[in-house]
Amino acid sequence: MLPRVEVLPKEQTTSSWFAAMGKMTPAYELAETLAVDWLIVGAGWVGLAAARRLAELCPDARIALIDAMRIGNGPGGRSAGFAIDLAHNPRKAVFLDDRQTNSEEKTVNLSGIDYLRRGVETHALDCDWDPRGKIHAASSDGGDRRLEVFAAELEKTDEPFSWIDRDGLHATVGSRHYRRGLLTPGTALLDPAKTLIGLARTLPENVDIYESRPATSLRLGPPHDIITPLGHVPAENLMLTANGFISHMGFFESTAIPIYTYASMTRPLTSKGQDSVGGEAGFGIIPADPFGTTVRRTKVADSFFATPTRFAPVIAPPKPRSPTHAHAISDPSRPDSRRSPKSASRTPGAER
Repeated sequence: MLPRVEVLPKEQTTSSWFAAMGKMTPAYELAETLAVDWLIVGAGWVGLAAARRLAELCPDARIALIDAMRIGNGPGGRSAGFAIDLAHNPRKAVFLDDRQTNSEEKTVNLSGIDYLRRGVETHALDCDWDPRGKIHAASSDGGDRRLEVFAAELEKTDEPFSWIDRDGLHATVGSRHYRRGLLTPGTALLDPAKTLIGLARTLPENVDIYESRPATSLRLGPPHDIITPLGHVPAENLMLTANGFISHMGFFESTAIPIYTYASMTRPLTSKGQDSVGGEAGFGIIPADPFGTTVRRTKVADSFFATPTRFAPVIAPPKPRSPTHAHAISDPSRPDSRRSPKSASRTPGAER
């Protein structure tokens, strides 16, 4: 009997990015025995990039890419859509690593962004690609101090940046909420669901994609053996790109901590609404405070808000304050209960 994968990806809702694309064609589900040279499990950013590059290097190989969900509606398609060259590292007091580590990270990230850009341009993907960079914005004294620390470290490592004053931010964002911003070039903004789906649809012909079918059992070889609910995939070579779920496949057990962050996307603004909001048609803001709120304005829905969570080693339900409150907690079918975030798992992708 093959070892079973007990925890499988499952989203409670449809991503706003994915929903904004309208009606999608039905998924092509694996319902047969399929022998391949290479099998890639997980069709997020890493899985799609691996499939494309592998197909380029091995044009005669038969490659299969499977995912438990619809491409673009999983974790990769639920990010804020930042393809970042040099990450703002909240684990460091100065928000950056040492010069060598920064250089290595940026070299790898820029190479990945360039590979992604070439795919977008070659296939004319409609994914709202925007290479304008990211803005680190402060709205408090504490945020100002963090920006100063970050700027000083950028100068030490010869990283380019420029300051944006309150008036400049107001012209960009349409709000005077922010005091000051720090623009770092090199980051590209994009619609993650559109990008992933576009990349999947333009993979080389020797790559077959199967969606909405999780790998429920696996046996390592070679040959490797993967079981899905309706199909069976023996493969000479296996690549697992399931991110946070890889610990449930027998690798890196107890080392990955999937987290879930919540976001809200507005409906598209009317012309009157756009005039009222003001600002530019697109931007990406990362908070100076690591526990602040990421804000995107996009062509899809004009505003996107992503709010990070706080990690708690032990999660316990709140104590009921009243019988009504207790009923709302215990009955997930109630609309007011469904609006409250519940424990779920999502692993952020490479991009924010």
